[in-house]
Amino acid sequence: MYRNPEHYPDPTAGAALYQLRRKENRLNTGKQFEADWKKSMPPDAWCYRLKDSAATYYGGNENLSFSVDNICDFDVYRYPMHHYFELKTIETPSIPLTKIFGSFDRDKQKYHKLKHITDMAAAASYKGQTAHVVINYRGKVNRTFAVPASAVLEYMQTQTRKSIPWQWAALNGIEVEQHLLRIHWRYDVDGLLKNWKEIMLGMADIRTWTPESDVLKPGEISGVQEIRSWFERLPRMRALIRQQQEHIESLRSAATTTTSSNSGAPGHSGTSDKVGTNSDAAMDAETKLAELKCQYAEMQKDAIDVAYLLHADPVSIKRSRCLILSFVEGKRHAEIAPEVGYSNPSQVSRAISEGLAQLAELTNELNLS
Repeated sequence: MYRNPEHYPDPTAGAALYQLRRKENRLNTGKQFEADWKKSMPPDAWCYRLKDSAATYYGGNENLSFSVDNICDFDVYRYPMHHYFELKTIETPSIPLTKIFGSFDRDKQKYHKLKHITDMAAAASYKGQTAHVVINYRGKVNRTFAVPASAVLEYMQTQTRKSIPWQWAALNGIEVEQHLLRIHWRYDVDGLLKNWKEIMLGMADIRTWTPESDVLKPGEISGVQEIRSWFERLPRMRALIRQQQEHIESLRSAATTTTSSNSGAPGHSGTSDKVGTNSDAAMDAETKLAELKCQYAEMQKDAIDVAYLLHADPVSIKRSRCLILSFVEGKRHAEIAPEVGYSNPSQVSRAISEGLAQLAELTNELNLS
């Protein structure tokens, strides 16, 4: 039988077979994530999986005839809100922008799937609608975040980096708790749909957040979202500390690389200046890191004191422990559940929400400064 080698590569050829298997594995992993996400939907939420366009399977070719171009992966409605979800999964701690926006067209100077995220962000600007890119970082990170489409779009437009690290997603998105069954995962979509509004209200100023901006005076707290925002200073501070540590490592690495690459070379005064500048910057960064750690220790103490206000009965004590383990110790709901005697991570999410509501009723007793 005649075979056109240009269109039908020999599947037994080593390089071709390797590429075919790689693509198949990527598709299978993505499809499994989508299947697990759909099975994680609460029963009172309507969920529709929008079909992928043919262009998705042909390298982002937008010129294919009769190819439906959908806005996202999932269209979800749960009274009273309408949600759009675009799902992405990656093995590494950082997801390339091409994984979200498609391949980059150098002639047109734009990403092939830019319109998808732009349309999602536009949809979310209307009352009663949200749009999130759900990024599942597998591998060592093993965490999932729902990031507003508008934030992802802004990152692409303003950042020089061509990938999104998980730390940024943690700082600018909502973490979706997850737990492993036997071979498949389940995600706390119920908690995401219930709490997205109060969580996002507390995250409205994350990009410009500093420890001092969250100092609250007695009597200034009113409602659950303010208290949640106050507790969320802790994970935000942890993210800042991690970023500062990475910054210090990059400065040290730059100084070491510059020194080793020029060792033995005849007098390079410019190189010496560069090494000295990097060393000074690293020392300044370490001083800043020490200050952040001191502030973080104070925040931990304050948060524990406030959580202990719930120590009135066994149920409230569990809520208090969930607040401390989640916000102060940074544990995931799946880790907290067995520690406090719950069988499901969703019970931890509920306990935290109830604990925050309970604290909202104790406003007059709070002295958060």
